[in-house]
Amino acid sequence: MSVSVQRIPPLAMTTTRAVVINFYCQTLGAISPNVANPPDTTQTAPSSDFISSLPYEVAVRIIGCLESTSSLAVVSRLSRRWNHVGADNEVWRRLYIRRWGCVKELTERLTKSKFFNPMGSSSSLVPSVETLHNPNPSVFADSSISKASVAKFKDQLQTFPVPVKPEVTCWDPRVSPESPRTPTVSNVQSKSLDSNFNSGAIHHDSFSSRMDVSEPVAALPQIWKTVYRQRLILLQNWRDGDYTVRSFTGHSDAVYCIQFDKNLLASGSRDKTLKFWDMNDVRCTRILTGHRGSVLCMQHDAANYIVTGSSDSTAIVWDYVTGRPLRWLNGHSLPVLDIRFDSRRIVTCSKDCTVKIWELESGALLHSMDGHQAAVNAVHMHGSLVVSASGDCVVKMWNLNTGALVRNFVGHTRGLACVQFDGDTVLSGSNDFTIKVWDAHTGVCLNTLEGHTNLVRTLCFDEQMIVSGSYDNTIKVWDRKTGALLHTLAGVHSSWVFHVQMDSSRIVSSAQDKKIAIWEFGRGCQLVNEFI
Repeated sequence: MSVSVQRIPPLAMTTTRAVVINFYCQTLGAISPNVANPPDTTQTAPSSDFISSLPYEVAVRIIGCLESTSSLAVVSRLSRRWNHVGADNEVWRRLYIRRWGCVKELTERLTKSKFFNPMGSSSSLVPSVETLHNPNPSVFADSSISKASVAKFKDQLQTFPVPVKPEVTCWDPRVSPESPRTPTVSNVQSKSLDSNFNSGAIHHDSFSSRMDVSEPVAALPQIWKTVYRQRLILLQNWRDGDYTVRSFTGHSDAVYCIQFDKNLLASGSRDKTLKFWDMNDVRCTRILTGHRGSVLCMQHDAANYIVTGSSDSTAIVWDYVTGRPLRWLNGHSLPVLDIRFDSRRIVTCSKDCTVKIWELESGALLHSMDGHQAAVNAVHMHGSLVVSASGDCVVKMWNLNTGALVRNFVGHTRGLACVQFDGDTVLSGSNDFTIKVWDAHTGVCLNTLEGHTNLVRTLCFDEQMIVSGSYDNTIKVWDRKTGALLHTLAGVHSSWVFHVQMDSSRIVSSAQDKKIAIWEFGRGCQLVNEFI
């Protein structure tokens, strides 16, 4: 089969051809030197469609090495054969992995999803065979996605009303930017998706490859192109600031700490209680009491343990199932300000300037680290390391096994309130109103984010976004890669924001005003529950 390439933009053709042919040379050359003799990529375009001469599985393997959907868009225009291979389920699965990481858990959720059944038949979410074999490349090209294209996809999807209860305040900033309101079911359902695109240009950044090429192929129907499309809709909501928000008051005083997963929210308060809530209908499912002071921090593993820290200077380990206190950790002389634990150890920090490591099972004190010169306000652990942030303006990294200091992170000009750590990157928030991004391996400051007008009290981040909460009563969403401020979420909390957490489609925040707010970015994405 011959192929004409004159219609393809020369630069795009050269780039894509180079990627494909280089892989062709490196991989197939070892198999058969006679076939691994493609044309020189620096010369004129080849007239031989070598993909058509390969076994289909090999062709999929080659096209699956393309780094982005923009390259795939060019490939899909070359011939019917290339178009067919470019629409293969495995190609899109690999593209998804490169952009968003491992799909093992997602694949399990998709298998159980109401949208895809084990027999291979599917709902309207799955594109037809004609669509799969005749893709519209412009829809998925990272560098050329248009608002009209994304809007078209959203218009084709069913929207679900926000759960409404009398005591829950729901606010869509696109409908009423001035103030929150309590909507009826009818006005939630009637919101136009066309109003989702009032902000500036659409951005889709490419992220480094995190694909394990040895990962087994998902035993699912031809869905990965649709899954990729749904994830783009969700990402675009974050980029556009397209969200709805629900808020409720469930404590009688300030809410200092929260933790949530798909269906469950936990919150600790100045009213000395720890409460658990159903995320869907904001119904309190249980209340734990035991501290003599405010519940300042907490963590649970959703299976065995809950650990809380309090202004009464103690930490309590609770049985997650029964809610019964198992043991008290007594060792700090002042309030316990933050707490983290893994399968073996608990880390606590305190206003007494120390960081302590305890054995989870017995409660025995293993190490006490005294290097900070002021209150240690936050800790975060990853693997065998823990980082601590203090009012002395310094972030310290410690070895959990020995208690030894690994390195200091110096750069803030005022005290620190929060810290996050994922093994490679450390984020810190300070009373100098900035967020700093650090290389965890070297201690070098990579970026400084400026935008808040008061103390940065809380942080969280994932592969794409950074979310921060401040004493300026706002929550800000930042692009992790560039550090650019994307959105400021305001108008719900009327006082200091104490804690924020996020997942792929939501931000949950708590504040001094007793409110807990749930900011939801999943509108128009029918697979939002599978992505959580």
